[in-house]
Amino acid sequence: MDPFFYKKLGKSNITLPKLGFGAAPLGELFEKVSEEQSSQTLNTSYDSGFRYYDTAPWYGHGLSEHRIGSLLRNKLREEYIISSKVGRVYKPFKEDYKKFNRSPWVGGLNFQYKFDYTYSGFERSFEDTTCRLGINQIDLLVIHDLDKDYHGDLFSNKFKELESGFIWLKSMRDLGHIKAIGVGINDAQLMSNFYKNYDIDFFLVAMPYTLINQETLDEIFPECKKRGIGIIIGAPFSSGIL
Repeated sequence: MDPFFYKKLGKSNITLPKLGFGAAPLGELFEKVSEEQSSQTLNTSYDSGFRYYDTAPWYGHGLSEHRIGSLLRNKLREEYIISSKVGRVYKPFKEDYKKFNRSPWVGGLNFQYKFDYTYSGFERSFEDTTCRLGINQIDLLVIHDLDKDYHGDLFSNKFKELESGFIWLKSMRDLGHIKAIGVGINDAQLMSNFYKNYDIDFFLVAMPYTLINQETLDEIFPECKKRGIGIIIGAPFSSGIL
């Protein structure tokens, strides 16, 4: 299999290579990553043929987006595909940085967030992302971490917020500022909540589909195919556990 073979993403007009670059580690998830290491890794990836990069404000509280932007803003825009996420809005941490709880990140930047899935929250998150990246158009924009593990008893309230947030997403897709709308999935049982209520283009599936956990394969993936919803596998090796 050619890892860089391009395939259409569901009913969207996007074609993606089968292999992409996930940039969570550049946010210093498992260990500190120097600017030199980050730059070398990114330049090597691009020189090796990678053209699809996935990042998020959450990754290192903005650090990953800054680093991805340092590579891509110097490349021809039509050469690559960039994916980022909405759902968190950031502001500077104004107390002593030594008191900042950066968990689960080992490093990252001293910015604190609140979850926000509303129209204004998505708008603010998108604008901040484009500034960090230095790129004014995002190809794939993903609704991030809207699940019960993150929100517990507040899940229903947060899902309700998405009613206004999706109006913003759809308008941005209609205007061409984003090309496809996705949902990041940590819990397979919630996938139907999204495709029954919203006109999404794809799911970015993390832990519900790996080499050892394939609970989505028999029923949910066929339903997505029927609806023209693309599937991107985010962690086939279970985030390095396998």
